[in-house]
Amino acid sequence: MKWSKETIISIIIVLLFVGSIFGMAIGSGSRKDLQNNEGDTNATSTNPDENLPTELFSTFVDANVLEVYPQFVVVSNTNIYDQTTLDNKLREIDGIKKNTISFNKGEDQNITTLIKIVFDLTKRETILEDLQKTDYLLNPQIFESASLTMPTEKITLNGDNNKTREYQFAEDHIDGVIGIDTKKGDELTAEIQVVFKGNTPIKFLAIEYQNKSTNPQLMATTKTITIKEWMPAIRVYATSPITKEFDVNEINDILGDENLTIGRSVEGSLTINLENNEDENSINSYLEEIKDENDTVIKNIAYDGNLTNIEFEMNLQTEKYESIKNKLLEYGIGATLINSEPNNIYRIEYNIDEINLDIIKKKLVANGLELKYAEKNASFDVPTIEYQGKTLEYDANTSNAWLLYPDDLNKTEANLIVQGYYSRNKLWFIELKENRE
Repeated sequence: MKWSKETIISIIIVLLFVGSIFGMAIGSGSRKDLQNNEGDTNATSTNPDENLPTELFSTFVDANVLEVYPQFVVVSNTNIYDQTTLDNKLREIDGIKKNTISFNKGEDQNITTLIKIVFDLTKRETILEDLQKTDYLLNPQIFESASLTMPTEKITLNGDNNKTREYQFAEDHIDGVIGIDTKKGDELTAEIQVVFKGNTPIKFLAIEYQNKSTNPQLMATTKTITIKEWMPAIRVYATSPITKEFDVNEINDILGDENLTIGRSVEGSLTINLENNEDENSINSYLEEIKDENDTVIKNIAYDGNLTNIEFEMNLQTEKYESIKNKLLEYGIGATLINSEPNNIYRIEYNIDEINLDIIKKKLVANGLELKYAEKNASFDVPTIEYQGKTLEYDANTSNAWLLYPDDLNKTEANLIVQGYYSRNKLWFIELKENRE
């Protein structure tokens, strides 16, 4: 059975009531500030009245892992309700120094156990493997104990029936439960659990809810990097009106080269001024119909007064474009003005070191195409990237970017926009683009 994160947290909370996970009784006063909590009239008491009700309050906070301790917290279903039998089984695992076991039987009669294990750090990985194979532990979920940072300002804790409490910790850290892949220094979203008897807090726990350090995070920065090597690859970008589309064979014939790699896309939008006597709601309804009928090629339609602007997807074909435009023109009454239309963009790639742009330009212009610009591929060493005070390592070490051709050929370095995804201090993907602003 695969347990959800919420289920696991609920089990830990239930067992927190019957026994402290870390022995955090109220007597360990260094972990809480009982005198700074408004409304806690008995906060200084370390012996709350046992007749008072026990209540759980919680909230989510940002936290950092200060320290990871050699102690596992295991939550598992089990088919036995005998502490001695389970204890003996755990003692067979090499590296376990000490364990304590708690049980909870639910209304469905399923038995859940929570086990605290102090272990030999040098044998951590083998202990993890053995715990997964241990008899009597059914689908064990394993965590580690750690010290987590806490907010120093007052926080609002939420309880049942929309009850809330203002609370403030004396120190900036408390003990918590984290995933076995979480490391010291990781940034987390943690759920804080505080158990009160009356106005007196008696137990505290922080539980990892999400590890933001292991989630892929977007990185974007600019950096000047030395050019390592020019590569034998040149791209030429050409454009034509949307009403004049060329296929791959036609461009090959125009340039006299069958070894080209050619891609086509669409750039720009259709802006059309329609004079129509219908009300705005009717016009918008008609435009939405057009969008729904052509949702694979229309990205967005915006109507402002008589002005209609249509943004297209890059896969728009000339025939489809003409059909959409004609529908708009037929809908307009009286004078109709087209302010702008999109263009075809052709990316023509040569796998060679140099080309004669003047000759290529003449061939393109003679056939109704316009040369926009050209660029050449270059390789860069990027073993690390400094970002927001971190040194991010990139195992691939190198990445490529397209630089203006022939303008940049004499450069030894380039100013680049660097984008990628990272977790912790590791870059998993990186993209370099010349900064031309």
